[in-house]
Amino acid sequence: MANPYLINVHDLVGRPGQQRTVAVTLPAEADLALGLARVPEGSPIEVQARFESVHEGILVSAEASFEVVGESARTLEPLQWRDEVEFQELFAYPDSEAAFERGDATDDEIQILRNEHVDLSQSIRDAIVLSLPFTPVGDEPAAEVFSLGEPIGPERSDGVDPRWAALAQLSHDDDDAASRADSEKE
Repeated sequence: MANPYLINVHDLVGRPGQQRTVAVTLPAEADLALGLARVPEGSPIEVQARFESVHEGILVSAEASFEVVGESARTLEPLQWRDEVEFQELFAYPDSEAAFERGDATDDEIQILRNEHVDLSQSIRDAIVLSLPFTPVGDEPAAEVFSLGEPIGPERSDGVDPRWAALAQLSHDDDDAASRADSEKE
């Protein structure tokens, strides 16, 4: 089976200044996930990409749109939304300076153009995984989640937030004790 992430750029190789725009829909690879959010395997990733021939190789500027599913970190309710990422990657010619500057063979910061093809899989994976929230939350109001059973309503008529009412009472008790002590001294 052919790799759908491989894009042929034969028409751009060795022609600085030339460019081409491509729109493709790619199946999501396995393990596009971070924490409680993930892109379902096989779901469509819509990619709009511009391939530009530059002196060092092929510069890819792209935007990817995809579906994300997961669970709310607050309530563990299922979540689903569409997201988009942008990325830019240079695929260097094997004999270019950028490829020689790559140094260590395990350094993957600069990708190499292979057989006049650009392999977008690592670029898309990096862009998507880095954009996913580790602890997604839904649209649920935080007050209802953290109220320990009863929703927190508006402030009381005396302007004190109900969560701080007990502390406000302690403050009033201290003020009363101080005023009594002052009146006893007189």
